Amino acid sequence: MVTGILSEVGKHVSSRWVTTVLLPGLLLVAVTAAGCHLGHTHALDADELADWVDHLAREAHRRPARAAVAAGVGLRSVARALRLDPDETAHVMSFVEHAAPSEQSPGWVSRNLLSLVESLGPNPAVVLDPHWDLLAWNSGYTALLTDLARLAPRQRNLLWLVFRWPPARTLLASWEPEARSLLDQFRAKVARHPEDGRYAEITEELLADPDAARWYGRRETSAFHPSVRHFRHPVAGDLQLRYVKLAAVDEPGHHLLAYLPDDRATEEALRVLVG
Repeated sequence: MVTGILSEVGKHVSSRWVTTVLLPGLLLVAVTAAGCHLGHTHALDADELADWVDHLAREAHRRPARAAVAAGVGLRSVARALRLDPDETAHVMSFVEHAAPSEQSPGWVSRNLLSLVESLGPNPAVVLDPHWDLLAWNSGYTALLTDLARLAPRQRNLLWLVFRWPPARTLLASWEPEARSLLDQFRAKVARHPEDGRYAEITEELLADPDAARWYGRRETSAFHPSVRHFRHPVAGDLQLRYVKLAAVDEPGHHLLAYLPDDRATEEALRVLVG
């Protein structure tokens, strides 16, 4: 309910006002309500709350960058005070205009990371950049999905594979909920980097898909959750694979995504599939 209200507000006012005035104001309301419930005598009254929100508005006008950064810290407190779940927290944080600088990746994958990807075989593994472009992959990933080298460079993207590569809809046993979750995660990233050209390019490609266009318009966001995915592979049969996502500390923006077998049958099937 909270995120639905914020989405509606976001349609009519600037995100700067939301991050620097509305959400910190909600924080104060939540803290004050909690203080009153516990019988604290120092809880702010309505007049003090109004004065403080007015102060936030003046700061947003005079020093918007500083106010937005401070608001970003406050938003996590809002999430905790309102007991938001991880997906709702991700949605609230997506309102912050200056939460992070534009994401950049080196544009190449180091020898160490390439060696790690290869060593994970026959388990599928891939390296993603901040836009979820696929930079490096092993033979297990090729066997599970497709030979990415045969795709155009702009199509080597996780979102493109899920929405624009037709076999994905039968390969993923629970395609719709997984596709929607991925799209919601992407939308949260786009909201934090509105000037990023690659995000805009991916969004345009996604909106050519009717399902993606319909779901994208709902303005929902989500966060990544490690989980088990069920694949129905045309050769290997049913596969239960655990997604594990790790950040490459020495390569900013790069993540390693590995698909690990969740049972012995999947482990053996991958070994046979990759050969």
